[in-house]
Amino acid sequence: TESTAKFNKKFTYAVLKRDNPELFEANKGFKGTILSQNAYDTVMFAANAVKATSAYKWIQDNNPQGQTVLTGEIGGVKVKGKLDWLNIIEEDGKRIGVITDLKTTTNLHPTKYYYHVLDFRYDVQMAMYRELVRQTFLVDEVICQHLVVTKNDWPTVASFKFDESLLRKGEASIDHAIRGIVEKNFDEKDVDWDNAFELEVKE
Repeated sequence: TESTAKFNKKFTYAVLKRDNPELFEANKGFKGTILSQNAYDTVMFAANAVKATSAYKWIQDNNPQGQTVLTGEIGGVKVKGKLDWLNIIEEDGKRIGVITDLKTTTNLHPTKYYYHVLDFRYDVQMAMYRELVRQTFLVDEVICQHLVVTKNDWPTVASFKFDESLLRKGEASIDHAIRGIVEKNFDEKDVDWDNAFELEVKE
């Protein structure tokens, strides 16, 4: 999200002296992380796949703010978020904030990705980002979306938008967590067999 040039200041890949003597010597004094060439290539393949999409072009054509750090307050608790991209656009007389986060996954099937979102609590993350954008910018609406690329030798890319019900679910989780912080109530419910979840096949 910050450019290939900035990535290459932090990461390089290992080579044998006979294959690339210049890079071999440069790596000796490199202050960042040295990856295997396979790992480095995987990143580059994924980045190039993302850059080739119309979705990425739209972000770049609409004055993106990259790696935007926003701070605010929710329920009396200070919160902070770092958005991969934020675009502020004018459409149909409305000022709209568009949040795009770049994610990686192994499966782009919409149903599987939905559960991936729940597993990693991206609904909570995006709900917090939305609130921070509302507090920071004069917007009428906030659109929340993911640009997702697979992690393999032949990466594919998909785009996903968060609907209102998913964002409200994230907001409810935030409210619950903040209540616990404010009330200093960090106790977890006991786990017993009387209240075990029953797993059954739904017909």
